[in-house]
Amino acid sequence: MPARAERHPLELRPSSAPAVQHLLHGSPAQPPPAKLVVFGATGDLAAEGAVRDALIGLAEKGERGGLEPARHPVVLLGRKPMPFEEHFEQLAAGRGGARASDEQLEKLRALVAASERQDGELRRIDFAAAPEALSKQLNALVGEGSVVAYAALPPSTFDETMKALKAAGVDRPKSAGAFRRLMLEKPFGESREHAHALASYIRGSFAPGQVLLVDHFLPMLNDILAMRTNPVMDAALSSRHVQAVHVFMDETIGSNDRPYFRSTGLLLDVVQNHLMMVLATATAELPPAERLTADALRRARAEVLENITVDGSTARKGQFEGFNDAEQGAPVDAKTGKVKPSDAETFVAFELAVNTARWKGVRFSIEAAKAAAEDQWGVEVDLKLTAELARLTGASEGARATLRGLIHPQHEISLRLADGRELELPVDRRAQGTSPYERLFRDALKGDAAMFNALEEPLASWDNVVAPVQKALAKQPLVKYPRGSAPSLRSR
Repeated sequence: MPARAERHPLELRPSSAPAVQHLLHGSPAQPPPAKLVVFGATGDLAAEGAVRDALIGLAEKGERGGLEPARHPVVLLGRKPMPFEEHFEQLAAGRGGARASDEQLEKLRALVAASERQDGELRRIDFAAAPEALSKQLNALVGEGSVVAYAALPPSTFDETMKALKAAGVDRPKSAGAFRRLMLEKPFGESREHAHALASYIRGSFAPGQVLLVDHFLPMLNDILAMRTNPVMDAALSSRHVQAVHVFMDETIGSNDRPYFRSTGLLLDVVQNHLMMVLATATAELPPAERLTADALRRARAEVLENITVDGSTARKGQFEGFNDAEQGAPVDAKTGKVKPSDAETFVAFELAVNTARWKGVRFSIEAAKAAAEDQWGVEVDLKLTAELARLTGASEGARATLRGLIHPQHEISLRLADGRELELPVDRRAQGTSPYERLFRDALKGDAAMFNALEEPLASWDNVVAPVQKALAKQPLVKYPRGSAPSLRSR
């Protein structure tokens, strides 16, 4: 990666239209009274720092746009017996993050107090129970008022969870004016067929907007979305000026200690969802700012995904050396005392075309890697300066430049010019260090779908990206690479 040049501001601000500002920041109103129920609280996902940090952040905000224990009790549910204090200590310690402060833990404890049973155990639901007993458990848990249920579960359990909730009738509130909503985590489905079956069940069993599809990258992409609403930048982003677009997600962690990742690999874990959202947000054909509603944004993202053609000849996969070594974190089976080998890819790359009028003829590349040299998530666009960008930057019209949008390890948008100058576009510093799940939980309670996927988005991703890439990768070898030196279709 080139040495970082001295940066200068480029004051190209997003649209101030109320519709855009609502999308970027959400409603400042306090969420209505409701219970937040977290299924899978003892699993990998709910234990991750992002969810814990979101609950802490919402507890700290309290009546100032957060959650209040008396109005928004949070119920953490496990599937296996565990003392509540043991689970709370795991939350306090954080997984891969810093331990929460005593003040934060006091507020978090008040928010999740309903998670502790009278016997000191963490509350849990036995989905293996007889239907009548399961219905009784679920109804006792949710009560009669408003509820948002967050399924921090693998997609293999979605059918069971949704059907149990539906059979118990807990999707229908018992009191007037109350609501029931279900948040489903990514990825949506275990396969293309499973995703379509899930979508069919949701459409036939739940009211529109009642099931919210989670991809926590969406709130993280708001700076890129904001940049797109500036007319100067939006005009530059088309095949008339752009030569290539590169979407990437490099992580230094190996994830070979995660059972779920070992069974899926990078394509399903991050490409099917996260990287397709980066691509769709950066390339969507947005309506005028005053008409940029949540539904319009979701339709625009879906249109991109519905018009993708993958070049299967470019697909590559790899796995870092030591992925299956216990010494490098691979889990050892308690019965055999050995690691069960996995062929999960920790590197995946391919090229595609977006066959819309705006992007026809532009080359797109997608890459994701674990055990990479550094952490970088984002998008790069190779372009030629428009007349307006040339005037604003003091460069020549048609001069080459690289537009770079990073969402991790920090949020930044920059324009690197051919003469070595680097210009920094505005980003929302309020989003720095804030868990995206804060926005997702708050919006789910308010019924605001802007930061959630429409069903059409993951279905198009499965149909037009994942399925053809899977077919292409089946013919490719799993290339081994040392930690810190993942292969690449493009030098960054």
